[in-house]
Amino acid sequence: RTRFSNESSVVLSIICNEIISQCADHTMNRALAAKKKIIQVAHLHADGVEKLPLYPLISTLPTFRETAERLSKAASDKKIADDLAAARSQAEKDFRKKHNVKVPKRKKVAVADTTDGSAASAAEPEIASEEAVDSKTSFKFYVHLVCKELVRQNEAYKTIRVSTEIRSYLSDMLVEFIERIAPLVQLVADTM
Repeated sequence: RTRFSNESSVVLSIICNEIISQCADHTMNRALAAKKKIIQVAHLHADGVEKLPLYPLISTLPTFRETAERLSKAASDKKIADDLAAARSQAEKDFRKKHNVKVPKRKKVAVADTTDGSAASAAEPEIASEEAVDSKTSFKFYVHLVCKELVRQNEAYKTIRVSTEIRSYLSDMLVEFIERIAPLVQLVADTM
């Protein structure tokens, strides 16, 4: 059994509280800037996150890093697709103008619903893999309380709601942070 001072757990809880406060505050600011009412994970990874004082502590967490890479790749893919669509559209316009081609207007066609279950079956493995990663330890309620306190303190956040996705995400980040700190605490206790 390893003993450590009572102040250590208090300091750890203060740091965890500050991490959640800074992340939630930044996320709420970004949601307001985007004119959204519900904060999402993408708002946390928006511009300016690297200016948070505790950014060095969270930037190396696996969940944060993977999500940042995924969102960055999705943004670059979207930009490439938009640029390609714009270039194609412009090329078609130029071709029609140069060769005096008239294109008849198309009627809008209703898209049939797919009821074969292919879309549902494709989404099921993702849900199952997320449940497998989820541990018994969760700070979702704690994250929600911190967010409620921020909303209570700042009048600008009164219209903001907290999504369950961001609660789970910040909770997972806290678990990873504590998992990173625990071996260091053990090492310090052993050497003392």
